[in-house]
Amino acid sequence: MEQTNQQEQRQSTEITIKSTIRQIRKSRNTPSDKDELEELVREFEDEISKEDADQSRIQEIIQKADKKSTDVAANLLMLALQYGIIQAAELL
Repeated sequence: MEQTNQQEQRQSTEITIKSTIRQIRKSRNTPSDKDELEELVREFEDEISKEDADQSRIQEIIQKADKKSTDVAANLLMLALQYGIIQAAELL
C-alpha cells in the first residue's frame, strides 16, 4: 500500500511539457499571457528536442516565462535539468 502511494505521488508530481501546458490553461493568467506562455513552452520543446540544444536560448525562454509565471518558469527549468541541458552547478 505504501509503495502504491509513493508511486502515485511520483506520477502526480512528474513535470512534462503536457502537464505544464495544462497548468497554464488552468491558471488565472490573462488569455494573452496564457497564449504567450504556451508559445514559450512550444519554443522550449522545439529547442530541447534539437540534438544541439542552445543553452542560452533555453535560458532566455525560461527568463521570459518567469516574467509571466514563476511556476511555469520553474517547470521549464526542471525540464532543462532533466534533459541535461542545464547543470545544477550552473544555477548556484
